[in-house]
Amino acid sequence: WGLIGLYSTGGFMFILSKSKEQSLQMVTFLKEHSWITRGTRVVFIDFSMYNANVNLFCIVRLTMEFPATGGVIPSWQFHSVKLLRYVTYYDYFLASCEVIFCLFIFTFLIQEFIKLRKLKGDYFRDAWNWLDMLLLLLSLFAIAFNIYRTIEVSSLMENLLSNSDSYPDFYFLGFWQTRYNNMISVNVFFAWIKIFKYISFNKTMTQLSSTLSRCAKDIIGFAIMFFIIFFAYAQLGYLVFGSQVDEFSTFQNCIFTQFRIVLGDFNFADIEHANRILGPIYFITFVFFVFFVLLNMFLAIINDTYSEVKADFSVIPSREFEISDLIKQIIQRVALKLHQFVKNDLLCF
Repeated sequence: WGLIGLYSTGGFMFILSKSKEQSLQMVTFLKEHSWITRGTRVVFIDFSMYNANVNLFCIVRLTMEFPATGGVIPSWQFHSVKLLRYVTYYDYFLASCEVIFCLFIFTFLIQEFIKLRKLKGDYFRDAWNWLDMLLLLLSLFAIAFNIYRTIEVSSLMENLLSNSDSYPDFYFLGFWQTRYNNMISVNVFFAWIKIFKYISFNKTMTQLSSTLSRCAKDIIGFAIMFFIIFFAYAQLGYLVFGSQVDEFSTFQNCIFTQFRIVLGDFNFADIEHANRILGPIYFITFVFFVFFVLLNMFLAIINDTYSEVKADFSVIPSREFEISDLIKQIIQRVALKLHQFVKNDLLCF
């Protein structure tokens, strides 16, 4: 990938020397023999650096693209990743945590299979079960990638140590290590969301889930109306200001720019400078209809539903368990078990 296009795997590759003088001679040789011609569309410069103090690889790709219109468009990619995982004592502690995590995941996988076999089709009707399956898939993929990454890094390091003049291509691993970190972050996010499943007995959590489930249809209907108006304004901004304002240069930028306007982050001077008539009209009408009307309708839907749910819960005679009640029950059970255990020991004595 470059900044302006996607390029195939064809082309020429040239490996520079570790010596500065030899590298300069190589570059001069390439220049004299026209290695870059009018037909060249992109040049990638790849190199990797390793900082032993912090045990980090910095995998760098510098890109120079030559569009058909002429000129050079530079871009760059930096991936600072930790490919050598187990070096210090703390790393080995993390390795033990990873082993515990793997055991937990496989136990959880067996538990879900038993649950699926027991419930069959009813298993897929619960949204929490879908969340469990997503967590399992992401965790299994993380375990598989971790094993693959360790084996691949060991192979590349062996080749590098046996032949120091070769170039170890860590870019592939650096790219997927970044995607792996993104996947882990999503996995941790959903794992925290799963906490709601275990505190759903709390009255406040029950009211929250009941409010969202009861007003879901109204919110979906409102969302259709909201996004029709929102995309209409985005198309208007793209066609009117797209050639002059960078924030409206693409339709995607228009969408994000309008979300920023709703949050109060905007540059009215650029819009007014682009079009003295349609600029203020676009801004004032967008703020009025989207911010003052539609968003307040959205809040009104949730507030009205919450009032109904709160009224329903107020007439329920049975008191819902709170977290403090659960902790008290657990402490009482543990104390009862200890009392019975000590009593049995005294009788035996």
